[in-house]
Amino acid sequence: MKIRNKALTITAALAAAAFALGSGTASAAPHTTPQQMQLAHEIHRALALNPGSHQLNSHAIQLDKGGVMDLTLAAGGCSSGRLCVYKNSNFGGGGGGTYWSSCTTQDLRNYSWPDGSRMVASISSIDNRNQYGGVQSRFYDSSNRFMIAVNSGNYLKDLSKDSSATGGSPNDKIYKMKVC
Repeated sequence: MKIRNKALTITAALAAAAFALGSGTASAAPHTTPQQMQLAHEIHRALALNPGSHQLNSHAIQLDKGGVMDLTLAAGGCSSGRLCVYKNSNFGGGGGGTYWSSCTTQDLRNYSWPDGSRMVASISSIDNRNQYGGVQSRFYDSSNRFMIAVNSGNYLKDLSKDSSATGGSPNDKIYKMKVC
């Protein structure tokens, strides 16, 4: 009985996602593409993994404190005014990327990627090419020690090849970040 109720909940969520995708009616869910259904499933999962978040559109959720997880954010997709972080090198990773467009300090232990893995200690590329006005975003390790900074207009596409102020590479070691 519990599995049936869960299946009904998922079916209802997918129908609602189909409606949000612009189908016009929830009954049009069977006409969505497999890619839309997969994206709706990933959005649903990202919402469940990030308490306090809410859906912005068919491919993004608003995290608390101004962050947005965009499941379609790919290399070159970090637009003006944003600092973008990615799970994989070269601005990739299942589940797109996450961006912030306002000055804030973020504890990454509060967030999870859509695949269920924690965002903390899992960032492998940073894109700060499009932030404004010479701002600098700073990144910290598990002991709150400064590791690396990325000035506006710059990016780090493979953190495993960069050096940290604490020694070694900052790849998959970022716990906190101060945007701008």
